[in-house]
Amino acid sequence: MSAVAGGEAKRVSSLPWIPILIAAAAICIGAGILAGGAYALAGLGGLIVFYVIARNPTFGLYLTTALLLLSGSSGILGISSVGVPVTVAKICGLMTFVAWASGAVVRRKRFLLSGPLVFLLLFFAWVFFGTMRSTFRDEQLPEYFRLGTLVVFFVMTVHLLDSWEKAHRYVVVIASCGIVMAAFAVYQYFSPSEYLAGESGIADIGAGTEGAFVDVDSLEGGPAIRVSGRAGHSNWLAMILLLLFPLNVYWYNTAQHWQTRWLAVCATVIELLALVFTFTRTGLIVGVTILTAVTLLRQVRITPQRVSAAALALVIAWFILPDAYKERVLMFHQYTGSESVNYRVQLQQAAVEMTAENPVLGTGIGGFGLRLLDRGSEVSDILRWLVDRLNWNPVFYGTHNMYLQLSSETGLVGLGLMLVFFALLVRGIRNARRNYMETGDTRAAALAAAVEVSLMSFLLCAVFLHALQQKIWWMIAALATVIPGFTNSSPARVERDA
Repeated sequence: MSAVAGGEAKRVSSLPWIPILIAAAAICIGAGILAGGAYALAGLGGLIVFYVIARNPTFGLYLTTALLLLSGSSGILGISSVGVPVTVAKICGLMTFVAWASGAVVRRKRFLLSGPLVFLLLFFAWVFFGTMRSTFRDEQLPEYFRLGTLVVFFVMTVHLLDSWEKAHRYVVVIASCGIVMAAFAVYQYFSPSEYLAGESGIADIGAGTEGAFVDVDSLEGGPAIRVSGRAGHSNWLAMILLLLFPLNVYWYNTAQHWQTRWLAVCATVIELLALVFTFTRTGLIVGVTILTAVTLLRQVRITPQRVSAAALALVIAWFILPDAYKERVLMFHQYTGSESVNYRVQLQQAAVEMTAENPVLGTGIGGFGLRLLDRGSEVSDILRWLVDRLNWNPVFYGTHNMYLQLSSETGLVGLGLMLVFFALLVRGIRNARRNYMETGDTRAAALAAAVEVSLMSFLLCAVFLHALQQKIWWMIAALATVIPGFTNSSPARVERDA
């Protein structure tokens, strides 16, 4: 008894020191913040975030994904002065990577070396040789390192999304970011202060400034006010929104409450409006393809009421659509006769020529624009003007076709490796959808169908855009990699086992 009483007395006597230690720590932290200012406060916040991520690396993945999608090129989120620079996304991603990698080592988790991942790593290694061989490698190496961060992000994502529930939440995170981007794009369209016009507007686009570019493009119906949302360019925003539409359909079909369904519907409406304000022909072509695909896969139920509502919406839309949209997107002679289409043809002809000149290694990642400067075409003159007068970086100047981008910059070998990578992804996600349907697992089948349509939409967008470094498709590709492995953790299987 005396021993127990003595132990309790020691514990009681030590208790007064705990508030003293807490107070001393608070004083030290406060003094550090006063001395270091915003940097000390940011450092403290970083430590707190790292602690949370270290305990739950999947949360770090969600946060990194949101920051990557919302940070854009200029690093300002929304209309406030709150900065969300790309470096914050990278720092958060680094924290997540450290937490995941250290946890995997400590717990001795197996590295998942799937077929798509093997070909992606082979591609990344191959690109290194082509880039180092280039005479412009000092200018191109930053692009290679940027590609490396995306590869690491992909590897980390396929390891952290190890269950159906995590993949579902990941889709919701991506879809939620789409709402923010679309809402900001609509704000840009109706806010003249966000317009980027004339020569200064072109310079701002090259510098990564977010805004709505006033694009004349020889249109008689007035200029097209082309929004960028948080994507840096209207073309990239259109591609992101197109890839999100199938995910919204999945979100709606698997919603547990009517409020969530209405949120998915509102998200789709806002994103459709933002897609119109991009004034992209790709948006119409791929958008119609997506609608056809989700209908054929029976992800959208066709009823007389829905058909009537869609017909009424189309009639109303015709009267309220901007004249510039009708002329640029809906008048099909613009698809062959506009200046922008003619310039794209010249870019792609140059890419074919560069592929023929360097069929094995290519020019190295980011080398297309640097070599285009030395050519004698009309589009080369435009690029020289953009570089000399408006300080554009030629490394970012692309082919408007990802497959030609790959062949010209990574050679036919690099193109072949990536084509196998995509083929394995498509085959895996398609087989997973069929297997889930055969077992009656409708929720998992809906997720697989949404990712399949989203992935195929990207591959179609890639015909019109040089999108290798765009972040959204890497997220979709990661989902397509992991979903086929959820055969033991899908909702229906868990319910049956229970």
